[in-house]
Amino acid sequence: MQTHSVVALLVVVVFSKAAALATSVPHVVASSIQAAAAKVKEDFSTPRAAVETFFAAAAARDVDLLSRCFTDGPKEFEPLRKKQVPERELEGFSQEFGVGKVVSVEQGEQAAYVMVKLKSRDEKIEMRKVGNAWKISDF
Repeated sequence: MQTHSVVALLVVVVFSKAAALATSVPHVVASSIQAAAAKVKEDFSTPRAAVETFFAAAAARDVDLLSRCFTDGPKEFEPLRKKQVPERELEGFSQEFGVGKVVSVEQGEQAAYVMVKLKSRDEKIEMRKVGNAWKISDF
């Protein structure tokens, strides 16, 4: 009789721990997702801020935010605009652009050039003002 009581007690303890873990996992996952999203600050108010947003979105592999970084320009950006980037390409994109740094900015009223240093090269990013937001129009 005592053996059954001990086994029953162990079963109750194990299931209680499992239930506690199961209810805490969604919270932990949700908190992690919120923390990652909070790190990527969306800012298209200036050419520099827009490019820095682009770099942060690339580093975080945030396809939704990446899709909002571009004008309706060249077809090469279409997969990003449409959120149709294969995971393998996103990984390479993240490695190249996720470490980018703004070097300088030449800004006019409706257009700007942002010189950047990427992982493997320097690049000149062309920006256009769309409404009140600066967006990438070409590399």
